[in-house]
Amino acid sequence: MSITGLRNYIRDIRKCASKQTEQLRVNKELGKIRSKFKKSKKMSGYDRKKYVAKLLYTYMIGYDIDFGHIEAVELLHSKKYSEKQIGYLAVALLLNENDEFIKLIINSIHNDLLSGNEHSQCLALTAIANIGGKEMAEALTSDVQKLLVSQSSSNFVKKKAALCLLRLFRKYPDLLIPSEWANRAEGLLNNYDYGVLTSVLSLLLALVAQDPEGYKVLQSKAIQLLKRIVIEESVQKEYHYHNVPVPWLQVKLLRILQYWKVPKSKTSANLLTNCLNKILTGFRLTRSRNHNNARRAILFESINLIIHLKNSERLLKISTKTLLKFLSYKETNIRYLSLECLTHLTAVSDDLTLVKKHQDTIFKGLKETDIGIQKRALDLLYTMCDHSNSTVIVGELIKFLVVANYSIRDELVLKTAILAESFATDFSWYVDTILRLIRLGGDSVSDDIWHRVVRIVTNNPTLRHYASKVLFRTLQTECQEKAVSVGSYILGEFGGTIARERDSTPDKQLNVLIAKYKIVKPKTQIIILSSLTKLAKRHGSLREQIVEFIDKQRTHINTEIQQRSCEYYLMLTKYSDILEEAFENMPEFPQLENSLLKRIKEQEEDTMDPRAWSMEQKMREKGLGGSNKELTKTKEGEIEQTDEQPKEQQVKTTELISMNQDELIPKENVQTNNKVKEVSTIESQTIGENSINPMMNNQNIQNNQQQTSTSKGTSILDELSGINLNEGQNTQNNQQKQEQNYQSSNNNNQGQKKTNEEEIMGLFGSNNNNNNNNTNTRQNKIKNVLNSLILSTQEDPEQKLKNNFDSLCTNSGGVLYQDKYIQIGLKSQYHGSEGQLMLFYGNSQNSTFENFKTHITPVPYLKLRTDPVVDQIPGNTQQKQLLHFQCLQEFSSPPKINISFNCEELGQEKWNKTFQLPIVLSKFVQRVPLRAQEFMGRWKQIMGPPLGYQGTFVARTISAMEIGQILSGLGIQVLNGVDPNKNNIVGSGLFSAAKKKVGCLLRMETNLNKKSIKMTIKTTNTTVTSALKNLIQTQLEVRIL
Repeated sequence: MSITGLRNYIRDIRKCASKQTEQLRVNKELGKIRSKFKKSKKMSGYDRKKYVAKLLYTYMIGYDIDFGHIEAVELLHSKKYSEKQIGYLAVALLLNENDEFIKLIINSIHNDLLSGNEHSQCLALTAIANIGGKEMAEALTSDVQKLLVSQSSSNFVKKKAALCLLRLFRKYPDLLIPSEWANRAEGLLNNYDYGVLTSVLSLLLALVAQDPEGYKVLQSKAIQLLKRIVIEESVQKEYHYHNVPVPWLQVKLLRILQYWKVPKSKTSANLLTNCLNKILTGFRLTRSRNHNNARRAILFESINLIIHLKNSERLLKISTKTLLKFLSYKETNIRYLSLECLTHLTAVSDDLTLVKKHQDTIFKGLKETDIGIQKRALDLLYTMCDHSNSTVIVGELIKFLVVANYSIRDELVLKTAILAESFATDFSWYVDTILRLIRLGGDSVSDDIWHRVVRIVTNNPTLRHYASKVLFRTLQTECQEKAVSVGSYILGEFGGTIARERDSTPDKQLNVLIAKYKIVKPKTQIIILSSLTKLAKRHGSLREQIVEFIDKQRTHINTEIQQRSCEYYLMLTKYSDILEEAFENMPEFPQLENSLLKRIKEQEEDTMDPRAWSMEQKMREKGLGGSNKELTKTKEGEIEQTDEQPKEQQVKTTELISMNQDELIPKENVQTNNKVKEVSTIESQTIGENSINPMMNNQNIQNNQQQTSTSKGTSILDELSGINLNEGQNTQNNQQKQEQNYQSSNNNNQGQKKTNEEEIMGLFGSNNNNNNNNTNTRQNKIKNVLNSLILSTQEDPEQKLKNNFDSLCTNSGGVLYQDKYIQIGLKSQYHGSEGQLMLFYGNSQNSTFENFKTHITPVPYLKLRTDPVVDQIPGNTQQKQLLHFQCLQEFSSPPKINISFNCEELGQEKWNKTFQLPIVLSKFVQRVPLRAQEFMGRWKQIMGPPLGYQGTFVARTISAMEIGQILSGLGIQVLNGVDPNKNNIVGSGLFSAAKKKVGCLLRMETNLNKKSIKMTIKTTNTTVTSALKNLIQTQLEVRIL
């Protein structure tokens, strides 16, 4: 019987011409239903059903329903099917598993499950599956199980019960215990209704996937069922799909059998082999696409089972031939599944002769437009690669990298790196291949890849010269940051092997490293700093120049770089004995698990189902850089993989507790000639941040200092990515207290952990068995060094102000000024004629800054808007102020800011200083690439002063690469191929003001003998010419102090 009121309500809603009209009609109807429900005791079952149905329709068109739940629950008790049906539909839609009304319906559902009425049972099972919930699952799972195994339950109910139980098991796996349910599940496979069997196997697949051994008793039953379908063909016609008997059931049976090994019973094993043989050999194509698809689905799953069992070489060969034939099919899905199965097969097969014959066909898969085909082809090439075809496969993968989709690049780079290492034919090929991979891979190259290069070069002395030479040439070109990282590290360690060659003298190595330093991220700058320090240690003639460079980095915005620079500076200038020990060359790395293979394994674990095979395991079986294998070189010069370390390199592991509380960093000590050297593994410790030099980890130096930041506010350096405000006497006191607390906690842990100073001693290579006097003397010495490091950044703040300003002219952020009271830092960004500058004011004292004021002197060339700043800054906190500005015209002098405040430490005096802000003309200059002909045409149009300037000055550097980086920081685009002299630099830029743009051209001629530069600047505005000249000379000219 139709519900007339519901039909009329739906008709009215559909006639509404606007959303407002619909809203009015819905509100009217909801008001009417509310009034009716207030008299629910007198309401008939029909009316209750009608009004609940109207609520459901309203809910389905997008309106919230916050009443009527009780009426829906009451419909569940009705004896009429139509009313009960609406009730179940309402609770399934309106209630969720956490709703408080769930308790009201559990008993009604329980009664319907036990009622014997299959219509009520099906409604109840559907509601359980849709709603779920812990409370409902615990209360009703046993009832659902009874319906599934009961002889009195109809097949229709059993199907729904199996799927309902699957839904509950997936959400709460602990509800079904194998020991209690395995035998009951075995009986379900005796059913001759193939619809029930299909539903039951969906449930059993989930159960067996979780605990294969717990349900091992089902294996023989599953084989018997497969025999009934495949061999006996005793399936009724109504269960045939395009003349294929129960294809979905066959696929589920073949899949569930992949969770177990070959049956122990010979009868079952032979029966299974016969079934697989018939499936494999009985495949015939017809004109029916649906028939062919069903047959192929069964075929592919049977091949997966054959590969899994590996008990018949004949079937494996037939499977291989079949899959290879499918590779030439036009259907994308067939090729995809063929590649997937072949990958599975090659991962477990030792004889890959047939697959290798079709290698070219597999390469074509990389050129497919379908990304899925590309991924499967990559997987297959990865598993089939060995020493006989590694050169070809790696070459093809690198070619594919140039055009590969970004969704596959990370995986492609990782697998190519593993294959290059695992099947390297010689060392030079490996180094060249990885460098090419890094160059083409870009951001897809992970740190693990270049870490492996470092590890292999370090562990193979014969490779060090070649690697250093190739990487030095790489650094002289424009290269990826990962290439800079590995190149800098290798030059720092082994640059001495090429220092006597004309093309790679120490001077040239230094210039290359400094040039790269200015264009890379802080993480890579750390590596370069360490390499420069090792260069200074190795070549005394460069020490003065390197010390000058490192000294400038002591006010770097990054705290890690700042800390390292302070440490390196003092070691280079005052503590040479510590320098010698701290910067000894790294010893060979111990044999650990290949971190690249670990990544492959992690990726598989994230995506594969429990039965999936492991490519990572296959790599181990084939010897691909396993857990204890390392590339070494035999006497004949061939590469082999060794399983054991030389006796003299066997390590005695000592666990040191990292100052970084987030992780434990294992380190190993290698005993060689009675001298302890530190060993740091790439896998457990990041190269460049911790392991190039043991003293470089600022976590080791300022352990708990960083952890004691109060809730009053973060330091200015947190905002600027690192500059420590809490320096000086307060910092030292806090650090000493924390060291005492740390030592106390170590004693409570029975001496298993080391104190800060003891760890530093261990990192310097001191032996724990030394006598106490020597140890104490050494510890005091190091403590003095550390105190000097902390205090060094506070010396002569006025002298550093000029250097800081000049540095900020070419950088977007950093420290402008710092003394014992305040630290002023900034970050900036520019676009065309507009810019923003964030100033950070950090209070380094314990007392509060009072009457804090800032004032920027108005200038005609900037339209400036300043955000207000608070007049109080509590101790050890920071405040920030944002400036918005637009350049209106060209200018030559930067604006100035005045800052003043009072604090307790100053007494009656007032702190008052004026600074120049690094808002200089070059900040509004943008790099403009020009072709040689275009540049020369514009160059000839501007003749002499005042628009042109030409002058000569003695430069602190004449390296074209370093000069190029400085010009880039000033907004000048360096143009290659314009000047025939490679030692000269040509550049162009565009100055932008609000209503004016000025083109800028530049040429620098370097004189190697006099170390001077002849600079010519041409613009269409005299002020721009003069300002650019001054800015460039400030950056490059030798300064007389």
